[in-house]
Amino acid sequence: AVRHLTAVETLGSVQVFCLDKTGTLTMNRMAVVSVATGDSPLAVTDGVFVKAGESVDVMANEELVRLMQVVSLCSETVIVGKDETAIEGSATETALVEMAINAGVDVGLLRDQFPTLKIRHRAEGRPFMSTLHSSPDGKHLLAVKGSPDEVLAISDYYMKDGKRARLTQTVRDNIVAENERMAGDALRVLGVAYKDLTSARMPRSTGNLVWLGLAGMADPMRTGMNELMSIYHRAGIKTVMITGDQSATAQAIGRQLGLSEGRPLNVMESGALESLDPALLAGLVKDVHVFARVSPAHKLKIVRALQDAGNVVAMTGDGINDGPALKAADIGVAMGESGTDVARAVSDVVLEDDNLNTMEVAVRQGRTIYNNIRKTIHFMVSTNLTEIEVITPCSCCGSIWLRIFSRGWRCRWNPRNLMSWRGTRAIPVNPSSAAKT
Repeated sequence: AVRHLTAVETLGSVQVFCLDKTGTLTMNRMAVVSVATGDSPLAVTDGVFVKAGESVDVMANEELVRLMQVVSLCSETVIVGKDETAIEGSATETALVEMAINAGVDVGLLRDQFPTLKIRHRAEGRPFMSTLHSSPDGKHLLAVKGSPDEVLAISDYYMKDGKRARLTQTVRDNIVAENERMAGDALRVLGVAYKDLTSARMPRSTGNLVWLGLAGMADPMRTGMNELMSIYHRAGIKTVMITGDQSATAQAIGRQLGLSEGRPLNVMESGALESLDPALLAGLVKDVHVFARVSPAHKLKIVRALQDAGNVVAMTGDGINDGPALKAADIGVAMGESGTDVARAVSDVVLEDDNLNTMEVAVRQGRTIYNNIRKTIHFMVSTNLTEIEVITPCSCCGSIWLRIFSRGWRCRWNPRNLMSWRGTRAIPVNPSSAAKT
């Protein structure tokens, strides 16, 4: 649906498509497919944990049990129904809770035993979420999940054989390598940690956490995205992916989509966006194919930088955080089925079926309309040019010259008549009067 008529013409002039990854390029249906506790990776298939080809009893592994508990507590999902089959919440948190339920964790009972006291959401410069819970023994539990690098940086211990051990540099390197391996498989990876507290206050600075492990989630790509990117490239439209994922994950997805058109894929992280001067950023964005670890403010900055570089920019999105960028873009495209009310309200075009392939048809028709407008203007100017050439000099020299050139040749000289050039009529003169003179 086109909400603003001017968007039809703008579609034909689009030069850059900024594509939000989650929910736009992907289906936003997360599923945990890989877990790593300590330095041991496990694959997850249909709720079954597999290590070296053999299934693992989750409830017999204290590290896995603690990880399942923390991801279930550090969550804003709501379980609907006693059978725990319906979960309401974000796709990422829903996938984590589903993993815990499939592993045998009674999430409802767990949350009753560890009620949530306070929640601290992710924010600028703090890419992880923390929740404070009271525990049955009278103490308190701090549950943390978020960017693997950031969570690992504030962790000093890890679980090994059910006991807390000091995080050595070797173990840290193994965790980092496992994170890069998961991200290289185009997975969204989260780090999980916890801390036992004696106070009911949320600590201002988070540190001395106990590292539990990594959870890697796959989000299926929408059908036909690779072909769609190729179509845009052949039409001369550059495609740019914007995502909150870490660089390795973003790079893997960018390669799958072929965003660089066979050239080296350039990835820019949000840290560079904050430190660069706007004028310098406008010169650099033309060579960037993927923006990683991006916040809502960064999306707006990216759109404006592309516009400052002289591009007509289209932005796609579906979430509340996409609203500012959708509004600032030359044309905002929102998902109609899965998109939020905010995204639809500020956009120029709404895709009712969430099918990004519809934009190919829209751009094609927009270009047709734009070309028809140009042809019409060219026709009108060329056909009326002769009138312009005649009227312009006549308006400058006076109407008398118009009469001379248009009617003067039809007048014949008659010695009995005198012509009055004030008009085109012949004025008769008395012959006797003419003889006297």
